[in-house]
Amino acid sequence: MTASSICLYWGGMALNDYADAVVDAVERPQRPGPSGRISRRSALAVASGLTRAGLGLAAVPGRRRGLATEVPLAGLVWAYDLALKSTPAGPAAMAGARAVDVLAGTRSLAPALPRPSWWACTPTP
Repeated sequence: MTASSICLYWGGMALNDYADAVVDAVERPQRPGPSGRISRRSALAVASGLTRAGLGLAAVPGRRRGLATEVPLAGLVWAYDLALKSTPAGPAAMAGARAVDVLAGTRSLAPALPRPSWWACTPTP
């Protein structure tokens, strides 16, 4: 789950470069997009690839268990970067993504923990 989480995080960073290209050109010209180190199209391709890799890695260890948290996490990352960042829902989307990421780690440890320590926090498929 750690590798999956890292891929989704990095994918979100690349997606941010794609989504904020116009603003970054004015406010942060040293960023990869405005400086010409990466094109918007490449940033989107990297974001898509890392998201797919993250979801693929989540499917390996626990199948449904991993995907039950990583699919919503990927959705929150994409929704935040592409639509919600500048809205009142932006902070809630970011908080949700962070909470789901913590739950992903908890769920991956769940078989090794006594049931009461994780049962109340995470749904079991």
